[in-house]
Amino acid sequence: MAKFEFRASAVIVASGGIGGNHDLVRKNWPKRMGRVPKQLLSGVPAHVDGRMIGIAQRPERG
Repeated sequence: MAKFEFRASAVIVASGGIGGNHDLVRKNWPKRMGRVPKQLLSGVPAHVDGRMIGIAQRPERG
């Protein structure tokens, strides 16, 4: 992919879900739902892992 740059006062990243990454699911479990279950079942493909969230949060490397 070619290098690109965007500048904005706000950015929305629509990267999909986190259901394939149980660590992220546990980390973001809503308090209103009570305790996180010990065993989780994924109803999504493994690539729905929230990886892009971490990539989007990285500091600029330029």
